[in-house]
Amino acid sequence: MFGFFRKNKPIEIIQDDFFGELSFVEAKEYEESFLFGAKQFSPIGEIVEYRLLSQSKIVLDKQKSWAIEIESRYLEVVEQLEKFLNEECEKLTTIPPKLNIKKDLDLVLITIPEVFEPTIVWSLEFSVKRDFCFYEIELINWTPTNLSISA
Repeated sequence: MFGFFRKNKPIEIIQDDFFGELSFVEAKEYEESFLFGAKQFSPIGEIVEYRLLSQSKIVLDKQKSWAIEIESRYLEVVEQLEKFLNEECEKLTTIPPKLNIKKDLDLVLITIPEVFEPTIVWSLEFSVKRDFCFYEIELINWTPTNLSISA
């Protein structure tokens, strides 16, 4: 058959000194394997979820270093992210929302790659406060390059 009724494997829990408890989510047909967890994100003082792409069930030192760098540079890049977000929204509608990341959005997910060369492709996902809409901004190194919207 198609595997509709196959039992899911139990979720494997990985303990990491930096991220804490992470769940290993094994790859499906159209998705990469990743470690998933949440921790305090110091620039905003909130808990943020992390998705660390990983085939090996371990957090790489590069992923930890990148997470630390994101935290240290986040407040510097918020203005650039906000400008990119609003410019991309203007392309989609005649009356785009004028979004302010600090006032209108919550940072909910940071995706960190497993491979860091030749460039680092990673993303930040924001949810609209008081709404069910998500904006995912993909970045190459520190430059926003793509916007995905889901509702």
